[in-house]
Amino acid sequence: EIDTKTENIDPETDIVSNSNNSNLINIELDEKIESNRLKLVGLYDPAENDLNLNMWELSDGEKIIKLVEKIQKIKLSNDAKNIYEKLILTNAFPPENNINFEQFTDLKIKWLIKNDDLNLIKEFIIKNDQQNFNNELINYYLDKNLSLGKLDNTCELFSLIKSQPESDYILKYKIYCLIHNDQKEIAQLQYDLIKETGFKDNFFDKSFNILMGYTNNSETNISEKSLLNFHLSYLTVKDFFYEPNENTKKNIWQYLSSNN
Repeated sequence: EIDTKTENIDPETDIVSNSNNSNLINIELDEKIESNRLKLVGLYDPAENDLNLNMWELSDGEKIIKLVEKIQKIKLSNDAKNIYEKLILTNAFPPENNINFEQFTDLKIKWLIKNDDLNLIKEFIIKNDQQNFNNELINYYLDKNLSLGKLDNTCELFSLIKSQPESDYILKYKIYCLIHNDQKEIAQLQYDLIKETGFKDNFFDKSFNILMGYTNNSETNISEKSLLNFHLSYLTVKDFFYEPNENTKKNIWQYLSSNN
């Protein structure tokens, strides 16, 4: 016998239904691909070094963390450092056990900071600039260049990354760099935008007004809260004078040395 129920199916309706199902599947696949792509953090294509995206998949995350902590404490030979750099900075998915994406990424960032190669750090930031985990690394890169007296390198970074900084400290750097590069109208716009979000920083407000030419140099005390604050103090405090002591931060010592 023929099942007469199948004779009542509308072919056009069936085609539309199948089409909708296909679209849903494609959307799910696209979302999965995008989700996986955001879990790839690094510099190198795994194929370049005979590695693959899943090379950490079956590893125990807890053991990796302990191993990396040991490596962080020792001085590697140049060959060992090059091999480790390729491993830690190759694009690959994090292990599935005993470690999450943020912890896995943090291992890369801590190694970059310890290695202190500013060109490598800049390359990493640019290649992964869609990620908000970069804040710590960007802070380090900006402060390090400023402490070395390389202000142009500091400010150049903002022309190389596309994402809008989420950190107030990085935003303050960006606004200062716009003023430094004589882009005061854009600096004013950026400043107005962060003030609308509830940003409050009396020291930066005073420094901003002086640098923009709205008020005269300040009589206020020098701020050592951050290296950027110290630099702004140097630029805006009238008759600037500072004598370092044993409690002075290392990056301020470096800044003083670099700027004579």
